[in-house]
Amino acid sequence: MLEIRREENSDKNEVFRIHQDGFQRNDEAELVDKLR
Repeated sequence: MLEIRREENSDKNEVFRIHQDGFQRNDEAELVDKLR
């Protein structure tokens, strides 16, 4: 059971990381648009 929980947690962390990367890219794109 503990191993399964660890795997689930790592999956959630990966998804969270992907979301964070997406938000950072969106912020950068918005800044570039404002500077234009």
